[in-house]
Amino acid sequence: MRSIGIYVHIPFCIQKCLYCDFNSYPLKKYEQVKQYIRFLKKDIKQASQELGGCEIKTIYLGGGTPSLLKANDIAGILNTINKCFPLINNIEITLEANPATVSLEKIKQIKKLGVNRISLGVQSFNDRFLKALGRIHTNTDTQNTLSLLRKTGFGNVGIDLMYGLPEQTLSLWLEDLDKFISLKLEHISFYDLNIEKNTPFYSMRKRLKLPPEDVQAKMYKLGCKKLEKAGYIHYEISSFAKPQKESRHNQIYWHNKEYLGVGAGAYSYLKGQRFGKDRDISCYIEQAKKGYFKQYDLEKLNKKQRLKETVILNLRILKGFSLKGIIDARGSNGLLGNLNQLKQEGLLVKTGDRYRLSKKGILFYDTVAASILC
Repeated sequence: MRSIGIYVHIPFCIQKCLYCDFNSYPLKKYEQVKQYIRFLKKDIKQASQELGGCEIKTIYLGGGTPSLLKANDIAGILNTINKCFPLINNIEITLEANPATVSLEKIKQIKKLGVNRISLGVQSFNDRFLKALGRIHTNTDTQNTLSLLRKTGFGNVGIDLMYGLPEQTLSLWLEDLDKFISLKLEHISFYDLNIEKNTPFYSMRKRLKLPPEDVQAKMYKLGCKKLEKAGYIHYEISSFAKPQKESRHNQIYWHNKEYLGVGAGAYSYLKGQRFGKDRDISCYIEQAKKGYFKQYDLEKLNKKQRLKETVILNLRILKGFSLKGIIDARGSNGLLGNLNQLKQEGLLVKTGDRYRLSKKGILFYDTVAASILC
């Protein structure tokens, strides 16, 4: 039986952050959530009928802010998945949450539902930067939420942090990492701030005092060193974890394995095809009513394209990949030439039949990916 992951998109948040280009919308009244979930369940049921025999190995509730949902609504989603698909033993179930959006009682209820991993959108421990980003929480909110998670016995908690923020110095960034390390959490992903079109930050971009590129590079390199010294495993370009606490769901993406996306704007990768659903909630609901979801951004990847994508995604995992495990007799001379050229340029390291990014290659991953895809 095929094993896949399932991503559930909850497109509601309290307010839109200034840098955010995700498919999310400020929640006006909770009835919007109730209506959305009714059709989300229909989406799950229809997908199970179309896919046939598939078992689910990870569930990831992302957004938006899934922690805005009431516990009984989260239960309804998880119960629908459980009825429609067989679940593997010891399944990883992740819920994205924002600080100050969960109470002690809600966390207890969420844990009883089988959620065993929390990804908390912290972004910074510095109130000055939280305000600049348009976040609605404070560092005090973060500390209180983390305390509640530990109090209820959550033993797999990760956070997101951002660097390269307006007026952020190297020392202030390292202070954020020191605070994370002191909390002894299981996982961290950190990302540089990208200014995306159709965000308030994009219209403000000329006024934003962002750190120079060389300082941002130092933020990344010194951040990696600090976390590794603290005992975290640098297992993916932007991700660090304590042993056995790596994100199993995200590794599905990086290994280029199959996953199902349900909800407005969610993407799936199934049988060599990648496609998304309508981002607009109203359009998504109308399609659910009709029992037919349009496929947006449909890509039908041939064997050569799938091979190249597998290579570049595998390279995000710092242990690299085995040629024996990926390349067969389908014709890979051109790819091998690209890999060897990148090795000569010092961007890749080869050990036996395995290729992985060098320290330089990590900093120039986009260049590596573009070279392989050409």
